[in-house]
Amino acid sequence: MRPQANITLYRTAPETDSEDIESVKGTVVSVLEQLRLFIAGLLAGMFNSLAGGGSFITVLALMAVGSSPIAADAINTIASYAGY
Repeated sequence: MRPQANITLYRTAPETDSEDIESVKGTVVSVLEQLRLFIAGLLAGMFNSLAGGGSFITVLALMAVGSSPIAADAINTIASYAGY
């Protein structure tokens, strides 16, 4: 028998205001990280216009600023819809 995982599919309401602040604190991206993502997006766009493969840059840049690999892949997939 496999052990059951405790997975919550929805975000519950915070018990206190400080708990809500702590959950948001990890999602804030600094100005320097925003600049790095902007530059990575420009480089990826140039690579895609020349030969393709710019997604490698954007996924790595998103993971470098703290996104999980699954979230980075999902963001990259949604962003690439405009090019198709």
